[in-house]
Amino acid sequence: MTTISFCFFHFKQNLWRQIQTLGLQQLFVENNDVRHLLKKFGCLALIPEQFVIAEFEKLQTDSPDSINDFIDYYEDNYIGRPIRNNRRRTPRFSISMWNIYARLDQQLPRTNNSSEGWHRAIQYSVRSHPSIYESIKDLKTEQHATLIMAEQLRSGSMKLRRRAKYELIDEQLQQLASSFYIITRD
Repeated sequence: MTTISFCFFHFKQNLWRQIQTLGLQQLFVENNDVRHLLKKFGCLALIPEQFVIAEFEKLQTDSPDSINDFIDYYEDNYIGRPIRNNRRRTPRFSISMWNIYARLDQQLPRTNNSSEGWHRAIQYSVRSHPSIYESIKDLKTEQHATLIMAEQLRSGSMKLRRRAKYELIDEQLQQLASSFYIITRD
């Protein structure tokens, strides 16, 4: 079964764009409390899914009226509006699509950088508007290169390199996510 999940970077980027679209950028820059609060909405992706709605409601309660439009946007797209019987409408994007807690716990990628890099490499190596025969040849070349790399990875003669900066960020996010149950909840 295929699981569709958001890239954490693009999720946060989208929230920032919405802050800008709603004219909240200056408030974000000038008001530390609002900035801290708005950043917490992005952090909802780092907690277990079963706690997201309760934590969203706490943020909603603590929010000044000046960010109500952002909260409405977030609720419509990522949480779902409340309806009767203590239920919520289905949001545009389910919590499981954008929440990365399980991926952090399983040490899976939080971004889609690897697939973006692959697409960039393909675009570079394949000329514009190739014929069907050229496309097949390019795909065979790519498959051959991928098989060689997979074998090198399996044998240990090649290791995937990641920047130390990103390894540190991943480690910090994993520690933060794993501490969720340890931190006293109020």
